[in-house]
Amino acid sequence: MLLVPAFRVLSSLFLIWQLPWETWARFGVWLLIGFAIYFAYGRRHSLLNPDSPHHRPQPTSTP
Repeated sequence: MLLVPAFRVLSSLFLIWQLPWETWARFGVWLLIGFAIYFAYGRRHSLLNPDSPHHRPQPTSTP
């Protein structure tokens, strides 16, 4: 029964390939904007960033 999922994937790819180049350009621009926001937010709010207000210092063990 792998024919139905394979047909669905192929038909979806066919429809995607039929999109005009303007659609792909808009998609690329919005994708870059989304990545920029995602990484800028992650860099500022990362728990690994020592300058972050959410940073929790690692406990130090005493010998």
